[in-house]
Amino acid sequence: MATSAASPTNPQRRRGLALTEGLTAASAIAGAVGLANRSIDLGATITRRLPFESPVFGGVALVVVVALPMAAGSLLSWRGGRRANPVAVGAGVALMGWIVVELAFIRSISWLHPTLFLVGAAIAFAGYRGWHLTWGAAPNEVAVHLPGDANTVPSGFHATRAISIDAPPSAVWPWLTQVGLGRAGFYSYDSLDNRGRRSADHVLAQFQQVHVGDVAAPMASRPSANTSFFVASVDPERSLVWAKSDAVWAWELVPVGEGTRLVVRLRTGADWHHPLRSLSGVALMEVGDFPLMHKMLIGIRQRAESLARATEGEHYAA
Repeated sequence: MATSAASPTNPQRRRGLALTEGLTAASAIAGAVGLANRSIDLGATITRRLPFESPVFGGVALVVVVALPMAAGSLLSWRGGRRANPVAVGAGVALMGWIVVELAFIRSISWLHPTLFLVGAAIAFAGYRGWHLTWGAAPNEVAVHLPGDANTVPSGFHATRAISIDAPPSAVWPWLTQVGLGRAGFYSYDSLDNRGRRSADHVLAQFQQVHVGDVAAPMASRPSANTSFFVASVDPERSLVWAKSDAVWAWELVPVGEGTRLVVRLRTGADWHHPLRSLSGVALMEVGDFPLMHKMLIGIRQRAESLARATEGEHYAA
């Protein structure tokens, strides 16, 4: 694991987020100063609707609720710290909340309100996206070259997630080979991705032999090139790559002491020759993928650790 690969943590995007947060913080400070020194004239009617009828109080609150979180987020985003993403989410949500509360108090709207609300939403989403695309993964795991990275697919979505499992790769591997509808399920939210059937909690022997070209992770009862992956490469208990025309889903098992680091990378993108299908696909990947993937990784960990304990018990019994 020494060769670097393209990282989804794009420095340009990170700096763009930092700049947006910084400008928002500066705007909030300017607004707060204007309220405090009365250079921003709200008028008598709106002033009476403010808490304590005080523009100064409003200015101080604007600094605390909006300016400070945005400034902190800007600094962290520029430095690239791991706390940058959750702080960006918090700052964006705080700005959106500020707009809602302000409108409730002043009962008057201008073009700035929807504009700033959208800015807050964009900052919050950028923070959420940066967080979920690298959930659980260390920087070196995000940057490292994985099997399957050479496969060409549409760009746009590049997620690397990881989880530590207190079990050897031999106890993790069986759960990967049997993933899919009509097999073991996806160990996630079965009502959503396995037609309500409970995902298997035992190893299915008929799906343990994996070869290049085999159907992998079928998502329909009749697997096709659009609804299923195919095995692109397999290195038992080390790596497994599933691929189709528009996506690559790669798994790597790294021994760590007596346990395993399970690293998973999904790369895909939209084909804008089919706009409606592409829009629904983008929404699914950006919003729906992570909750399902998060649950799946935890499900694999639980099953692998249970299998390791059972195997260890059989060893001692023998």
